[in-house]
Amino acid sequence: MKKNLIGSSLVIFIFSFFINFQSANIGVLPIDTFAFFDTGYLVSKGAHPIKDFWATTGILVDYLQALYFYIFGVNWFAYVLHASSMNFLLSIFFFTIFYKNNLSIKLSLFYSLAISILFYPIVGTPFAYQHALLFSTMSFAMIYLILKKNNKFLWISLPLCMLTSFLCMQTPSAYVNVLIIIFLIYYFLKNKNYGNLKYFFLGSLISIFILIFYFYYSKVPIDNFLYQYILFPLSIGLDRLASSEGAFVTLKSKFSLKSVIFDFKLIYLVLLIFTFSVFSNLKSKKTKAEDKTILIFIVVTSFTLIIIFNQLVTANQIYIFSLIPILAALTNIEIIEGNKKNITITKIFLIIIVSFSSYKYLDRFIIDRKFIDLENTNLIKSFDAKKISPKFKDLNWITLHFHNDPEKELKNLNIVIDKISEDERKKMVISHYQFFSAILDQNLNNLNRWYTNDNNSYPLQNHKFSKVYEEFINKKIKDNKIEVIYIIDSTGKGRLKISNFNKYLNEICFLDEIIVKDFFSSHSIKNCD
Repeated sequence: MKKNLIGSSLVIFIFSFFINFQSANIGVLPIDTFAFFDTGYLVSKGAHPIKDFWATTGILVDYLQALYFYIFGVNWFAYVLHASSMNFLLSIFFFTIFYKNNLSIKLSLFYSLAISILFYPIVGTPFAYQHALLFSTMSFAMIYLILKKNNKFLWISLPLCMLTSFLCMQTPSAYVNVLIIIFLIYYFLKNKNYGNLKYFFLGSLISIFILIFYFYYSKVPIDNFLYQYILFPLSIGLDRLASSEGAFVTLKSKFSLKSVIFDFKLIYLVLLIFTFSVFSNLKSKKTKAEDKTILIFIVVTSFTLIIIFNQLVTANQIYIFSLIPILAALTNIEIIEGNKKNITITKIFLIIIVSFSSYKYLDRFIIDRKFIDLENTNLIKSFDAKKISPKFKDLNWITLHFHNDPEKELKNLNIVIDKISEDERKKMVISHYQFFSAILDQNLNNLNRWYTNDNNSYPLQNHKFSKVYEEFINKKIKDNKIEVIYIIDSTGKGRLKISNFNKYLNEICFLDEIIVKDFFSSHSIKNCD
C-alpha cells in the first residue's frame, strides 16, 4: 500500500509539472504572461510591491517568484516552475484528502490528475487569480476536513491559509474568508465547544505577527497598502457589482443564460449530483451525523457558488474548471459513506463527466491556448523566444496582435532591447512586456504591473483616488531621478502612450520621439522653461 501511495504521488508530481510546462511554453499574452516576471526579478533585487511599483493585487506572488528566481536563476524555466509547483501542490493536497476519506488510490489518482489538467495549465505562468483560487480552495478544504475529522493542526493552519490567499489576490479570497468566518461563528455557537477556538486564535495571532513583521521589514507604507491593495480594488469591485458606468465588467452584463448557466454547466451538473447524494444519505444517518452532513453540504455549495459568482465579475477567461474533479471526488466520498444504492452507476457517471471535461478543456485551453486569446491563431508560426533573450529558452513565442507576422514583433523587440541597453540614463519603462528589467539585468523602474487605461490598473483622472496615483508616479520619477521614459505598446496599435500619463505629470515636460510607429517611443524629461 505504501509503495502504491509513493508511486501515485510520483505520477502526480511528474504529470502536474509536465502538463503545465507544455501549456506555458506555447504562446504569449504579454499583459498576463509577464505580470510577475519583471516584478519578481525586482523583488529579488530588494524592491517591494506597493512601495516600489503600483500593485493592486498579487503581492505574495511577487515574493514567491523572487524566491524561484533566487534559487533557479532569472529565466523562463524558473518562472514556469513556480506555476507548475502550485499545480502540483493543489493536486497532491487533494489526492491526500481523497485517499484519507475512503476513496481508492486509483480514484484518488484519477481525480487528482484531472485537477492538474484543469487548474494551472489553463494559464501556465504565475497568475494571481490561480494562486488565490489555490489557497482559497485549500481554506475551504480545511473546513471540510474539520467537519470530517477534527484536528488542531487544521485550526492553526486555517487563518494562515486565509491570509495567504488574500495576499495573492483579494477575490475570491475575501468572499471565501467571509464564508469561513460565518461558518465558524455558527459552528462554535451551535456546538458550544470552544476548545478549538484557542487554536484558531493562535493561527490568527501568527498571521497578524507575520503581517506586522512584513510591514516592519519591507518598510512598505501602510497608507500605500490601504490605497493600492484595499480601497482602490474595492472601488473597482463595487463599480462592477453596481454596474456603474465606466466599469470594465459589470454584474448586470453577465446576467445571461450563457454566462450564468451554460458556461458553468458541468460544475452545476456535478454539484447537482453531490446534492442528490447528500440528501439521499441523510435518511440513513443519526441526528448528529445529519447535522454534520447538512453543514458539509452548505459549505461545499456556498463555496462553489461564491467561486462562480467571482468568475462572473472577473475580466478574464474562465479559470475555475478544476472545481469539476474536486466536486466529483467529494460526491464520490459521500456516496461511499452513505447509501450504497446505485453507487457503481454514479461513480461511472462522475468519471465520464470528469474525463469529458478534462479532455474538452485540455484541448481548448492547453492545446489551443484560449486563455491567452490564441484559440484561432496558427501556433505553428511561433518562433523560438531565445531570439529575444537566452533567458526565454523553451518558450515558443506568438502573440494575438502579431500572429500574422511574428517576425515583425521579434524585430521590434530587438530594436527596443538595443536602444534601452545602449542608453545609460536613468530610465523608466512602461509596457506590458514586463521583462526588460529582468533580461537586461537592470532596474528600469517599472511603474505598474498593468497599464490598461480603464480604471482597473490605476485610477484615471476622474477617479476619487487619482491624486493618490498622481503622488505615487511623481514621487517615483523624482526619487529615482528618471531622465527618460520609454513606452512599448504590446498591441502594436499605439494604445499605450505618454498622453495616458501626462495628466498626472503637470510639472514635467518631455521631448518626444517615435522610434517604431505605434510600438516604441521615448520621452526625455526636459526643462519646462
